[in-house]
Amino acid sequence: MESWQLEADMGLHDLSRHKPRSALHHLSTALKLCPEQRGCEMARILFYLGMTMRKLGLRDPSIRSWSAAQRIRKRGFGRKMLGRYTNAYGMERQTTTEEDDWQAFRSVQLRRYLRSRKKRRFRNGTEAALLNEIVHRKWEDLRRTRHLSAMSSADKSALFKSLQIDVAHGQEPIPVSFATGKRVAFDDRCPCGSGRSYGSCCGRTEGVEEYTTGTQ
Repeated sequence: MESWQLEADMGLHDLSRHKPRSALHHLSTALKLCPEQRGCEMARILFYLGMTMRKLGLRDPSIRSWSAAQRIRKRGFGRKMLGRYTNAYGMERQTTTEEDDWQAFRSVQLRRYLRSRKKRRFRNGTEAALLNEIVHRKWEDLRRTRHLSAMSSADKSALFKSLQIDVAHGQEPIPVSFATGKRVAFDDRCPCGSGRSYGSCCGRTEGVEEYTTGTQ
């Protein structure tokens, strides 16, 4: 048995025995050692890695892991988990559509801000709290001036990315399908072949934990 297979087996064993921290270590190691040509096994490791992170409360990184698994195995278990736990933005589903919209808006603005920083990290909690306050005020203004409930997820996503808050910098890359040579819209089928919309797959809105905890 190869080393990556051994690590994967130990990870699954620890996961079944409710030892998610140990399982995370073994599965992460297995993923690093797994040969690229062993796609099915890699997708399996990513699926269980997502399950493990979810048990540890790392919800955004778990979705990222399942998204990666789905890109390798289009019809695998990763796809089922994404369908169960994600919303139209490809983020963790909240209890209401309004909460989904707020999380997407917040993530877009914080991500833009952090990408303008060399270390892509907040200097301290005060900076993080201040930025969250600024973003929330902008969100309240947006709710008062726009009828978001009448807009599609695609239109709301485009609106969120177009708004520039004073502390934010930079622009989002333009997604293009190399197969057709055309720009990919939010509701178009994802070029990766997953069968999901671009906005909930490769163009999904990343959760804040994904780029603030070093798990990307």
